[in-house]
Amino acid sequence: MSGGRQYVCGADGLPTGALTDRRPGPWDECSTAFDAPPGLRWPGALELVVDFSAEHWVLFDERAGELRLEPQRGPPAAPAIGAAVVVPAGARLSLRCTWRWRQLRGGPSG
Repeated sequence: MSGGRQYVCGADGLPTGALTDRRPGPWDECSTAFDAPPGLRWPGALELVVDFSAEHWVLFDERAGELRLEPQRGPPAAPAIGAAVVVPAGARLSLRCTWRWRQLRGGPSG
């Protein structure tokens, strides 16, 4: 994932509303403002690119053997930091999400 900013978390682990440059992992923070859709790559095997119509993501890799990329409409605790999306009664909130897998050269069949 290139570019991007991540939310600064308070002592409670929730975003404070402040943004900073992304730090090296391990991660369990919400990030936004990437240069391109985020993805995951296993060199010589697979690549996953996730194109989402909203701008927030959580990448989690703090536990051994676990890796998660989660598109989100906003940061956790969004109402507390003034970042909540308000959808009026009778209106709809529509989001688009496309997950693309690509086998990389040199993988099991490449």
